[in-house]
Amino acid sequence: MQLPFLVSGGGRTAGDEIAGVMEYDGKADHPDGRVTHRKPSDNAGLPWNSTYDQRVAYPYAIINTNHYLKRNTVMDYDNSIERYCTIKGMLPGALSDGNVTMEEARDIMDAVGGYGTLHTIIFEPDDRFLRIYLSSGEMGAFDYPAHDLMFEDLF
Repeated sequence: MQLPFLVSGGGRTAGDEIAGVMEYDGKADHPDGRVTHRKPSDNAGLPWNSTYDQRVAYPYAIINTNHYLKRNTVMDYDNSIERYCTIKGMLPGALSDGNVTMEEARDIMDAVGGYGTLHTIIFEPDDRFLRIYLSSGEMGAFDYPAHDLMFEDLF
């Protein structure tokens, strides 16, 4: 199962391949087997139709929603498509100064979440840092206090 998250890095360039999403649906007859690795360079090849353009112009970023973008080329999950495209649509504003801040990332996740969002994670790879919001179930996770974790404290 995939959960929404946004990975950003200020100084990334094409070819870094610094992030990836493992898309799993257990479909053994898929050409990639049961799991597909989607990476930033796959952004340009994501599905497109007249209503939704899922392609992302940033080779240093990857968006992850609850459904499969590379494994399922005909997206019939309207909620996930809208969530993905909302994130995509908010990125240019957040990137206007060259970097997505923690606050901007949280606002983007707030725009696609709801009261059933049990956790929200913002990953800052340059600083090896995670900001995690956890819900008790009464509100969306992004409405709770953040927990900041450094990689060296975890691994």
